[in-house]
Amino acid sequence: MDEVPSGFVATQRLSIHTTDVARALRGFRAVATAQELGVIELPEPTCTVSTIDAIRDQLLALAHRDVRVRGEAAVSAIGGAHLGKLAAADVARPPTDGLGTPSLVTCERGTDVVATVTASYELE
Repeated sequence: MDEVPSGFVATQRLSIHTTDVARALRGFRAVATAQELGVIELPEPTCTVSTIDAIRDQLLALAHRDVRVRGEAAVSAIGGAHLGKLAAADVARPPTDGLGTPSLVTCERGTDVVATVTASYELE
C-alpha cells in the first residue's frame, strides 16, 4: 500500500547581494517579528564575502606602503640617512578563513583582518 501525503510543505529561499549589511539585517528582523505572518521558522541569515581576493590584495598593498612610511619615519628620527631600495620582505598573508560564512554577530559587527609585512631596506 502506497503512502498518500496528507499535506504540503513549501520552502522559499531569498538571497540578497548588498554591501549594506545593516539594512539587510533590519529587513530580516522585520519579517521575523511580523505578527501577521504567524509562526514561521526562519533560519539565522549568513553573510559571505564575495570580494575576499580584492580585499586581501588591498590589505597587502596598504601594509607594504605602511611599512615603508614607518621605516622612513624611523630613519628620519635618527637622522643622517634615507631608506634605499627594498632588500628583503616577509609577507604574512591575511587569514581569510571563516569569512565565507561568518555568524550573524560577525555580519553585524564586522571583523578584523590583519596583513603583516616585515621589510628590510638598504640605508643611503
